[in-house]
Amino acid sequence: MKKQASRLERAQSELLASCESCPEGFRQSEIPEYYAVLNEHDLVIKENEDLRSFVKYLTDKISSLHNVLSTVAAHAEKSTNHIVEGEFRFPELVQYLEDRKLGKEIWLSDDGTRIKVQVQYDTRTNQLVGLVPQLDRNGLPKVSSFVADSAENIKQQLLSKSVSNYEYVLMAQPMADFAPFLLCMFGTDNKFSTMQILQRWKMASARVKKA
Repeated sequence: MKKQASRLERAQSELLASCESCPEGFRQSEIPEYYAVLNEHDLVIKENEDLRSFVKYLTDKISSLHNVLSTVAAHAEKSTNHIVEGEFRFPELVQYLEDRKLGKEIWLSDDGTRIKVQVQYDTRTNQLVGLVPQLDRNGLPKVSSFVADSAENIKQQLLSKSVSNYEYVLMAQPMADFAPFLLCMFGTDNKFSTMQILQRWKMASARVKKA
C-alpha cells in the first residue's frame, strides 16, 4: 500500500508547485490551511523541525531573488535614459530614428490618461513628481518646478499645489512599422485653454522640423 503523504509533505509540494507555476511571482493558494494544522498535538517534533528547515530554505531563496531583482533594477536605471517631467526629448528622438535607419517623417499624437494620485521624489533630479506644474505661454510645463531642497519647501509645495490626476503624453510615431517614441510627458489636472493647446502643438511641430 502506498504511504500517505504527511501534512508537511503536502504543504511543501503545494507551495513549490505554486511557485513554479506562477511566472509573475509567488501566489497564495490552499497552503495556509495545511500550515494551520502543523502545530496540532498529533504532529511529531520531527515534522516541526522539518518545517523550520523548509521555511528557512524558502526565506533564503526569496531573499536571494530580491537581491537579484534589486541589482537588475539598479543596472536598468543607470543604463537607460532618464525622462524628466515636462522636458521634450528631441535629441533622443533623432537618435532613435537614426539608430533604426528610419526616415525623419513622423506624426505626433497626444493623450491624457487617468492615473493614481501620488507624489513621488525623483532622486536623480531632486524633484517632487506628481504635482501639477505651471504652464508657460507655449502651453508647456516649466521644467524643474518642484525642487525638493528643504523640508519646509516640500511642505509648502504639497500644501499649495494641486496633485496630478492625469498623465499627458506626446508621442512621435515613425511612418515605418516601429514602436512610437515618447517625446514628452508631464502630470496635469487636465485643465488647458484652447490657446495653450494650439501653442503647444505649434512649438512641438516647429522643434521637430528643426531636429
